[in-house]
Amino acid sequence: MGEEATERTATDEEIGQMAAQVRQAMAAGAVGFASSTAEAHNGEGGTPMPSRLADDRELRALVNAMGESGRGVYMLTKGGKTSIPYLEGLAAEAKRPLVIAAVFHSNTNPTAASPRSTR
Repeated sequence: MGEEATERTATDEEIGQMAAQVRQAMAAGAVGFASSTAEAHNGEGGTPMPSRLADDRELRALVNAMGESGRGVYMLTKGGKTSIPYLEGLAAEAKRPLVIAAVFHSNTNPTAASPRSTR
């Protein structure tokens, strides 16, 4: 996707290519798949990390590609708009465990890490 990865969601073709790379990585011995939906994960000049723009289609495809190997862990730094029930559903669908790397509390936005958030 190149620089466009920080500007838009992936196309179906791009998602297919990414899923193939996850399958190859798992076959080569990767321990899992990691991503972030945390709003604080930005690059230079505040540019969002590409994983922050991943939609449900992309996350499901990549987590399921990892799960096809019968091993691996989905690791995520959770953002405020990503609900714990949604993540539990992804893990259940892939039949693999989920590790939420960080759930941060903000005094200025105390419900940001709430399990009641969407997606």
